[in-house]
Amino acid sequence: MRFVDVPRLSIVDTIGRPVHRGGGTDVRRHMFLVASSFEPRSARSVSLIEEGAVDDAIIFNYQDTLDLASGRFHAQTIREGLGKLLVTGRPFVLPCSFAKPYSVLHALSALLRERKLEAECVTIDITCFTKLHLLLLLRYLHEEMQVPSVRICYTEPLTYATAYGKALSYGTAKTISLPYRSGARGANRVALMAFMGHERSRLERVLQELEPDIAVVILGTPGFSPNIREYSKRVNQGLILRAAFDPQYRFVEMPVLQPWDIYLRLLEEMRMVRSEHDCETVYFATMGTKLQALAVDMMRRSEDIDARLLLAYSVPKRYERNLYSQGSGRTYEGAFYGF
Repeated sequence: MRFVDVPRLSIVDTIGRPVHRGGGTDVRRHMFLVASSFEPRSARSVSLIEEGAVDDAIIFNYQDTLDLASGRFHAQTIREGLGKLLVTGRPFVLPCSFAKPYSVLHALSALLRERKLEAECVTIDITCFTKLHLLLLLRYLHEEMQVPSVRICYTEPLTYATAYGKALSYGTAKTISLPYRSGARGANRVALMAFMGHERSRLERVLQELEPDIAVVILGTPGFSPNIREYSKRVNQGLILRAAFDPQYRFVEMPVLQPWDIYLRLLEEMRMVRSEHDCETVYFATMGTKLQALAVDMMRRSEDIDARLLLAYSVPKRYERNLYSQGSGRTYEGAFYGF
């Protein structure tokens, strides 16, 4: 797929019904997907949806969160909010799990078969899906459901647990490697594109297990706030310093907000690992922002590369569930493809 239109996200205070390219008529069938969580911001986008904007809605309840009062409260808030917007009054509610990579797709595909649901446009609130679930979901919508257009919304937190001296997660249960796009197979050399976030140990686990021929470690800049960027830089200082002396490591900075800008920088690095390191297999470790993960899906759909792409994901033993994030910041919305 060549990108004719540049996907751009804008700050919004309402979420309306999608319209066709160039304005004109509304889409015929609009589906909304959202994940509930212990994070307060998981319910934010639902509160912004206008009446009549959504035809079908699916809530993914992470079962790992429902033993918490906050998890149950936000799940109920989302369900009630969507119930008021739908003609049927009943959104579909599906279970999923942090530790099971295909749990979202398994539940969704079964529902679509049973109910024969279709959509001309799907809006995904990506805020509280795991990045692995998000990437697998985007591929499913594009390749299996063949949804003509996808729209994205995302809500920032006001703060993360790291502002209170807490970690976002604890320990590593396992590392998962999954194919994401087939491609050329030549020299048996492997590259890793590693987005650095606030969880250094999870990324280091991926690096240890993959042992790539070249690792590109990526710092998000400028960050949603100066504090977030500086914390990420400080916690990953060891990897940044290693890139200054180890030829198998390369340090770069990339944007954190607009998927198109991130994609263009990723494309530069992909061409570099191909031309300078002869790598035709590239892993992505998405420990940065959800919006950076969107650029990885753009890479999957791109005709500008022919590399084989895989996802490397380190599953934590447990998340910081009480303070993972606090409050709701700005909400972004925009077309992702098909408009």
